[in-house]
Amino acid sequence: TEAVPAKRSRRRRRSAAAPPGPREFDLDGFTVLVGRNATQNHAITFRRALPDDLWLHARGIPGAHVILRLAGQVVPDSILTAAAGIAAFYSRAAADRHVEVDVTARKNVRPIRGAGPGQVTYRQERTFRVPPYDPESTPDSG
Repeated sequence: TEAVPAKRSRRRRRSAAAPPGPREFDLDGFTVLVGRNATQNHAITFRRALPDDLWLHARGIPGAHVILRLAGQVVPDSILTAAAGIAAFYSRAAADRHVEVDVTARKNVRPIRGAGPGQVTYRQERTFRVPPYDPESTPDSG
């Protein structure tokens, strides 16, 4: 009998580029972060946001976590409304005329134990009813 060499496994490695990071926009000096998927939602909410930053999400429907970085500044209503509109735009309700968006301090957001990334529970929210706003439709978006 003759020895047969073992076949080598030739797995092709995917040389896929790293997925793009979270979207980032500037609203009159305020930074807005938008997760592109559940993993990024978790990362921007629990790693990048500070406890007093604002967390926004379309109420009761799948969508992006949006972080409005405060950096110790008081947020004008116009900026808060625009950030809520961004959360509406990056949700499943983007085609609706108005979307309910919950806003709370990041410190009021907790991951759901045993659930996947991006699954959270929150408290002390305020709900805004806003039209979706595409931050890339303006010339000075980041």
